[in-house]
Amino acid sequence: APGRASMGSEDASDPAGDAPAPPAMSMPQLAVAGGVSGLVARFATHPFDTLKTQMQVAGAVGGGEVLSSARGGPASTSAASSSARYRGALETARVLARTEGLFGFYRGFGAVVAGIPFASAAYFGGYEAAKRATSAFQDVVSKTSSSKDASEDVSSGTSFGLSYVVSSLTTPTASYVLSGILAQSLASIAYTPIDVVKERMQASGVLGARGAGAYKNVLDAFGTIRLRE
Repeated sequence: APGRASMGSEDASDPAGDAPAPPAMSMPQLAVAGGVSGLVARFATHPFDTLKTQMQVAGAVGGGEVLSSARGGPASTSAASSSARYRGALETARVLARTEGLFGFYRGFGAVVAGIPFASAAYFGGYEAAKRATSAFQDVVSKTSSSKDASEDVSSGTSFGLSYVVSSLTTPTASYVLSGILAQSLASIAYTPIDVVKERMQASGVLGARGAGAYKNVLDAFGTIRLRE
């Protein structure tokens, strides 16, 4: 009875009990999970990204129109309307909803659908691979340092400095930082073309038929940029 009572108290204080931890995900599973999560996240944030892009581009376009007007060009009215349209996020959203509807907020999202799953998969998969590589590197550095410390005078300034560098490289924080840098560098190979197409299409409402952003669809944008640039 006392044993049962103590067991019951342990279960009450620890609801999880001795439940086994979930198995670690494999690299393909991590890549798929990263791709799906990246697509969901971009779907939620794309309208805000569209507003940001249009407001950023509008400042440059408006400045060019004002300069044209100062030289005697006919652009003063369009510059004024452009600056009024993009005066703030709420005003930009209101005008975009009225002129283009929901589609306007998701302009360029096709590029995201086409590439973000691969970019996110590259990031998450690359992060795990980088963590393993970094861990192996830290093991080598640690073992090398230990063998040198055994044969050298650790009281010397040189040895102390080397020990400090080695200890910094073998911390968990260093592992996270190095893994993040490697993973982001790998994912940027896929992210950059996607962002170029996405942002040009998002800015097409501001740029109009000026050239950059005047694409029929995502495939046309990819093809045109590849041929021209």
